[in-house]
Amino acid sequence: ELRLSMATACSGTDAPVVAMRVAQEALARRGTFFEFDHVMSCEIEPYKQSFIARNNPGVLLFNDIAECGATPRGKSATTAYGGLAAVPSASMIVAGTSCKDFSNLKGKDRKSIEAMGTSGETFIGFVNLLFEQQHDVGILENVQGAEWDKMAYYIEGRLPLRSVAPGGGGAKVHELRFEVAGDAFVVSEVSEFAAARLGARLLGFREVGARHQSTSKKKPPFFEPGGGALTPISSAQFRGSAVGLASLCERFGLGDDHELCFAAPVAYRTTLAYLDAKEWGVPQTRARKYMLLWKEGSFGEGVEVARRWHELCTHLRCPLKYNVDSFLLADENDRVHRFRDALRGPLGRLTAVSRQGGDWWGEQANKDTQANKDFRACRGGKVGQFLKTPLAELSRPYTNWGGQGQASLASHTWWSELVSVLSQRQLDMIDCFGVKAAELGLDPLHHSLWWNISQNVGRTENIPLPGITGCITPGGEHFGPHKGRSILGYEKLLLSGIPADKLLLGTESEVQLSDLAGNAMVMPVVSAAILAVLCLPAYARKLAEDAKFSLASLASHEAGGGARGGAATFSEGQRVELRCGERWEPANIADVNEDGTYDVALAAGAADAGKMFGGVGAAHVRRRASEGRVEAASAIQRCGAGCSTRRRRSRRGSERCAPSPTRFTRGSGQRWSCLRPRAPRLTPPPPRCAASAVPSSSATRLTRAAPTPSTVSRGPICATTRARRACFSCPSTTPRRSTCSTSRTTSSSTRLSGATTRTACTPRRTSSRPSAG
Repeated sequence: ELRLSMATACSGTDAPVVAMRVAQEALARRGTFFEFDHVMSCEIEPYKQSFIARNNPGVLLFNDIAECGATPRGKSATTAYGGLAAVPSASMIVAGTSCKDFSNLKGKDRKSIEAMGTSGETFIGFVNLLFEQQHDVGILENVQGAEWDKMAYYIEGRLPLRSVAPGGGGAKVHELRFEVAGDAFVVSEVSEFAAARLGARLLGFREVGARHQSTSKKKPPFFEPGGGALTPISSAQFRGSAVGLASLCERFGLGDDHELCFAAPVAYRTTLAYLDAKEWGVPQTRARKYMLLWKEGSFGEGVEVARRWHELCTHLRCPLKYNVDSFLLADENDRVHRFRDALRGPLGRLTAVSRQGGDWWGEQANKDTQANKDFRACRGGKVGQFLKTPLAELSRPYTNWGGQGQASLASHTWWSELVSVLSQRQLDMIDCFGVKAAELGLDPLHHSLWWNISQNVGRTENIPLPGITGCITPGGEHFGPHKGRSILGYEKLLLSGIPADKLLLGTESEVQLSDLAGNAMVMPVVSAAILAVLCLPAYARKLAEDAKFSLASLASHEAGGGARGGAATFSEGQRVELRCGERWEPANIADVNEDGTYDVALAAGAADAGKMFGGVGAAHVRRRASEGRVEAASAIQRCGAGCSTRRRRSRRGSERCAPSPTRFTRGSGQRWSCLRPRAPRLTPPPPRCAASAVPSSSATRLTRAAPTPSTVSRGPICATTRARRACFSCPSTTPRRSTCSTSRTTSSSTRLSGATTRTACTPRRTSSRPSAG
């Protein structure tokens, strides 16, 4: 059994909560009880508050993380609804504080934490909330360019003196000042280059080891562990009411090989991991850093928490199987229709006029125009992505854009209404990037390339990996020249691993959906980070019991690894026993999934014979004493002609069709609770077909001889209700002869073991609607 109470803050879509609920459902199907409790969320954007409240009914939703952090434990803070509620505590907090001031896109306008911009304010609020509620574990997510060293210093309550000023110097160390409070020094003024909490009490100093720069950008610099003990600092013999850090260091003889230690309500330790979304099965290059923080001793004594967490996160990676195009909605989808209709409407025309007016290349030129001209002259662009051959300024092979919005598209499949609202800068970027792709031997009209045309040529990757998009940002606009379209906000949620079809979406606009996806944590990544924390105690115990234990051996023996060489491997059609609670029931292996799990059908003799279970692990299946094989096809197919049913074809019996309350996805582990036994019946019961509201009892009754094991039945279709197809079989997708309703000639598909059945039926229709009779 697993238990987790979680608080989230600044996470946008609350992806950690969605991930844990998905994990809860998956573990329940495997017989593991996971008690998950979402105790609170914190979000300041009104439409995000609405989104969270709609998808998490009853959860405490607070308005401002800074106010929550300043609220003492047990006291009340303002909720998103204007009321007051006590800030609850939880065993884990997951937060994604604002990244606006840390992003590389800010350039020279980036701000430090101490500047108290949006990023600094939300981070300090998170630290205060952490110390007030004293969570056992926390996970913090942000961009790579965030001040991660400072963040660790704030949380751990230490300040290496070599980090005080840029370059390791001491030019501005005097800006950090202390005041004398009794016999202690307390921080009274913070510095832009010193990570010390306002009001923190100085305990003392100790020696630290040498600093080493990591050879990989995925790993931060690290320090050799210092062997020095803490040396207390007292202000008992100090004269004066305030002192600067420079004077303090001079008085006690401190240098770059020392660090200051501050008092903190809770002793936390931290570690940092570099996680990229495309290594967790999502076709998006979204490199983020995740910080794990935990109380000292919360995982036991002697446990290498940082090392084990990194190993588990790495173990939970999954290969990338699907490209961006697999996540796009079809052109016939209602969301796509509404989006394109809006572009054709008054709002789209107004946007086109505002963006396409004038000549961006001439009288309305700006710094972005010069950047594009430099790129064409092989002088600009992202480092390593310059053009090798100069491109003429008026060479526009893909859009042929001109002043006042004229354009001639390279492909008729492009969304002309979308291209009409693109600015001239964006159109010119498409031409520039298309020529660069051609230099590399890639035809952008036939390769899955996605360019972010919301930035200029100097900040955008023009050579992305085919089939993988760049980082999805709130204001990003990703254009695929092979499709001639952009990625919609709903699709961006899917590309972040968030099951948008399971969420309640309201009146969010395309801009708001894009903002939700751009600020969201990638669900498979944050799920791996959280699950690694939950598995860490058991992993540490296993290593203590068996020093030779490895995660690779666990993968081959796990529920998902039975088909990859584990101790218990089964093949399709094998007779087994399935664990149902405390008892074992006879069953058959219906299918072996790609992830190593099994689709299992309860056999005759079981309490619920005929029921099927998907995604069953090897731990819940064992060999039967009378081991053997049964003949069963592995394909799970949806019923034709729009019938919302599933069927399984058996060479030993007839095909059966049964209603499905939910959509079935192969390998998802969804329970098949409505399939009937496949044993042939002389007079089958009247089931109800999902394609018709009329029970099959109103259709023509059929009586037939029992088929031989080598015969596959082909039941007719009723001309009145079309519901009769659920009695014996679903119509095959292959052409076959049918019975004429006029001459009542028997179809060859109804000849079963020499028995002839006469019935009034019509050829199968391709429409999903029931026949009118």
